[in-house]
Amino acid sequence: MAVRTISTKLAIEGENEYRRTVGNINNSLKSMQSEMSLLEARYAGQMSSQQALAEKSSLLTKQIDLQNQKRDQTRAGLKNAEEAMKRHGDAVDDCTRKIAEAEAQLEKLDKASAGAKESQKKLNADIKQYQKEQETAKAKQDAAAKGVEEWQRKLNLAEADLIKVNNALDETNKSLSRFTAETLKKSGETLSNVGNKLTMGLTLPLTAAGTAAVNYASETEESVNKVNEAFGSSASVIQKWSEGTLTSIGLARGTALDMAALYGDMATSMGLGTDKAAEMSKELVNLAADLASFKNISIEQANTALKSIFTGETESLRFWAATA
Repeated sequence: MAVRTISTKLAIEGENEYRRTVGNINNSLKSMQSEMSLLEARYAGQMSSQQALAEKSSLLTKQIDLQNQKRDQTRAGLKNAEEAMKRHGDAVDDCTRKIAEAEAQLEKLDKASAGAKESQKKLNADIKQYQKEQETAKAKQDAAAKGVEEWQRKLNLAEADLIKVNNALDETNKSLSRFTAETLKKSGETLSNVGNKLTMGLTLPLTAAGTAAVNYASETEESVNKVNEAFGSSASVIQKWSEGTLTSIGLARGTALDMAALYGDMATSMGLGTDKAAEMSKELVNLAADLASFKNISIEQANTALKSIFTGETESLRFWAATA
């Protein structure tokens, strides 16, 4: 019995919708790839710069979102094809059972009297109909099986593409973190040198000047909560240190806590551990107090200059360091 050729379009109900959705996502991915090409052209020879890495990271993040959508839709298409294959397989089994039952009844009638000829005729007609239905169901089952193979292949490719983009994003973010860490290190060394020079050049302790003794954030429970959230298990180090900031660097405890929490949030978001972030934050708060005292500026201005280390907007930092 020849098996009819059935397309997956007939065998897999609802497949067109999945194909259309995946096609739209593929178009969006092509557009995103063109944006990446434009980015590489715009930053030719400077792709390792902080700005280029930041923009590349943003584009890769969007690509990952689209790749996730593509993978999910492809999985849904595969599941739909598998369900269709099972449904048509069940139809084949049902026809096989009906044919077997009809043939068994026909065999019984062959041994009966001549009066059974009408029943035999009907059973033969039923068997032919069942065989025709079985042929169609088998063809659809085979077509659905091919659809399953195709969707599985697409899913494998989608998973591979997602892994590649994730790896690219990881590498980009690592490069960005190294860039930011290097900038932080250099800026910190610059401000440390400034602080050392001004400390040696003053005849009175910096705390006596009083210019940094500005309490722009009262010592509240909120400040402590910020520190706990920023430093986790290392929060106690900051809290203990802040108890002496008023006498050591002229900053009220609440102010020191708020500033340290800000630096800590930025540092940990770069990937630094809470222990290192805590030590670095203490140094930066100390530097801010030194800068405020030496330049006779507000602690807010000094804080703005130092936090620019993390944001890349270092104009204010360069200004105050250059005038040292």
